[in-house]
Amino acid sequence: MTNMPLSDNQLQVMTTQRQIIYNCVRSCVYFRKISRQVSLDEPYIHIKNVLASDAVLGWAKIFGNNKEKHHWSDFVKCVDTLPFKYESFNSEKILKATKFTIDEWDDYRNNVLACRDKIFAHTDSYKEIKDQNPIFPDLSAIIYSASCYYSWLFGLWNAAREKEPLYKHKRVQNNFSKNIDDEIKKFNLEANTYLSFER
Repeated sequence: MTNMPLSDNQLQVMTTQRQIIYNCVRSCVYFRKISRQVSLDEPYIHIKNVLASDAVLGWAKIFGNNKEKHHWSDFVKCVDTLPFKYESFNSEKILKATKFTIDEWDDYRNNVLACRDKIFAHTDSYKEIKDQNPIFPDLSAIIYSASCYYSWLFGLWNAAREKEPLYKHKRVQNNFSKNIDDEIKKFNLEANTYLSFER
């Protein structure tokens, strides 16, 4: 079929990014839920650490170094090649979602990546970690930035479906039907408007 709004490769990237973001935010939500407990047995402490690791590693794939395979800045370039108009995603949207300045965003991103590199991904020695002193990030900014991009992906998918009804039969639709907002509401997590998606 010719003149498809999105190529098969673009659909695959969207699906992969959506799954990474969904798992990242879900891990943040579960981490917070477990953390609210007054005291935790050893198994739950371990589960909490695993959830923190999953959240940080997943977020870094989308928002870390722009050389990452699934970094948002690479995929959004496809908007320029679409046969229909759709608002591009940019760093201004991230700043609005997180309420950060550009400098605050850079500091936050660098700290998350330091946590990834020193604690979760490569596991430096205790002395090395102590010397570098990466601070475990506030998960709210991970949730808000990830959900903001997820909302943009969801809107792009819906816009493409309007142009090509055959997309309704592709598996991506089923993947997108899982909504981060449902996870947020389950645990009464404070959320801003970026966590509500229109269908």
